Amino acid sequence: MSSRPTKKKRKMDKAAIPKQTVKISNSVCTTSLNTTLDLPDMTMKLLKYGLFFSPNKFPNVVIPKEGTCAKILLFNTGKLVCSGSRGKWEATNILMYVVRLLMKIGYNPRPGEFTMQNMVGSCDVGRFINLQGIIEDPKLNHLCRIERSLFPGLTMKFGKATANLFGSGKVVIMGRLRTPEEFEETRKLMCEMIAEHLQETPPPKEFKKNMVLDENIDSPWDLICVMQSL
Repeated sequence: MSSRPTKKKRKMDKAAIPKQTVKISNSVCTTSLNTTLDLPDMTMKLLKYGLFFSPNKFPNVVIPKEGTCAKILLFNTGKLVCSGSRGKWEATNILMYVVRLLMKIGYNPRPGEFTMQNMVGSCDVGRFINLQGIIEDPKLNHLCRIERSLFPGLTMKFGKATANLFGSGKVVIMGRLRTPEEFEETRKLMCEMIAEHLQETPPPKEFKKNMVLDENIDSPWDLICVMQSL
């Protein structure tokens, strides 16, 4: 009796598995529903869905969605802003949720294509970053800023992006970047700029005491985005 040949398990080539080098954690998208909205009436009819409307503070309706951190801001002109989504795909799913809600109360929204306004992502360069060396590098120090009172990192601006670098190798990138591909290009550019300051051993935990610190803070939004991505 001939034995049945056993099938060999095919091993997956790890090199063939695409690795996501940048993790998108927050984005802001805008579009239009191409219809005018009666915000007070809409809020009363959809109150059980958690809509929030405070015209004395801001003339828009906030629509949360269970299971996600993203929120939709609706204006009476039909303009829609989605903030907190992890990309256009999640924003589109939330948009369809809003469209279904509006159709329940008699509206006929005709949403357009989402336009990405801002994105925040994080990555790890795989090595420790010598922040002290970057500050002392004459080619990079004019691009850098330290907000030591806020977080133990270094802020570097280049092009239309801003990167917050930490000694552990963690990097948070934010700016007017439209797609994950732009994030990847920005990450490669940043790694090329700081290549001389990547090392295998941990860098000093504190900066030199005689270092000049820039205490001018443009906006607390940068810090919020950084803390959400860590």
